[in-house]
Amino acid sequence: MAAAASASRVELQPAWVLHRRDYRDSSQIIEALSCDHGRLGLVARGVRRANSRLRGVLEPFQPLLVSWSGRGELQTLTGAERQQSLPRLSGDALMAGFYLNELLLRLLARHDPHPGLFVDYTGALQALAGGSRVAVAVRRFEWQLLEGLGVAPDLAHEMGDGTPVAPGRWYRVDPEAGVYTLAAPTGGEQDVPGEALLAIAGNTLDSTEDDTLRQAGRVLRQLLEVRLDGRVLKTRQVLMAMRRGVPAARPKTDG
Repeated sequence: MAAAASASRVELQPAWVLHRRDYRDSSQIIEALSCDHGRLGLVARGVRRANSRLRGVLEPFQPLLVSWSGRGELQTLTGAERQQSLPRLSGDALMAGFYLNELLLRLLARHDPHPGLFVDYTGALQALAGGSRVAVAVRRFEWQLLEGLGVAPDLAHEMGDGTPVAPGRWYRVDPEAGVYTLAAPTGGEQDVPGEALLAIAGNTLDSTEDDTLRQAGRVLRQLLEVRLDGRVLKTRQVLMAMRRGVPAARPKTDG
């Protein structure tokens, strides 16, 4: 929390808007991810007024330079300007972007700098905007997030003796301890082939088959659920409802 205590004025810091919610009559509270100061809560005063120069600037999925002042949990936004624009996300890529934002909001504490995660998040949005496979971009960032938080287990070696994980063999993952081998697959949902573990650990998800990518997704979901500690992600609920054909409201950046 040292950054919050010492920062009185910061100018033109690279940042992304993660979420916005209305505050008082004409303001908003902006949850932002900054490069050097981590996740921030910024009060954007008067931004909802028709003549606000920041109206239309503080949007998710567009790279910004932001300035703020103050100390404490909430600080005051003093300026924001667009950097180069990314193509707007739509469809599955847009839903994936909302999901990444919610993960960061749930798992990152305010004022805890993670410059590497900022770079990883930027890369994930660029991949989504550039038409990369949505599942690959999401799975890659999920793993990068776990690594950035220092809670990613070693998926390339078995716990205990460090035997390398091998393709063609079956394993289970203990989120706290690591990987252990199965004498034979049990047919349970937690069984995972070595190929999926190696694809995650070796960052080769973009060249994996669809079934292996799905298996990797199950592993990462298991690891993230432990860190979420029972908290339900709204974006995941929306995606599940959409897949079942149930009408569901898309996540909002406001409110």
